[in-house]
Amino acid sequence: MEKSEIIKAMDKQRAVRVDGHDGIYAIVEINLLLNTATLVLLSDGNSVQGVTAQFEDVEVAE
Repeated sequence: MEKSEIIKAMDKQRAVRVDGHDGIYAIVEINLLLNTATLVLLSDGNSVQGVTAQFEDVEVAE
């Protein structure tokens, strides 16, 4: 995704997918200097699983 798409997805609280990772994630932080997004896995479990990904590895979940 482009910077503007990442910002829009976070603002609208859109669920996203990450290349190389299973599951659907929520964007919780964006680093515009490094072009990375910090995401947390949306699940029914009690644990929080996070991942940091480059913008180009993130896409909006259908």
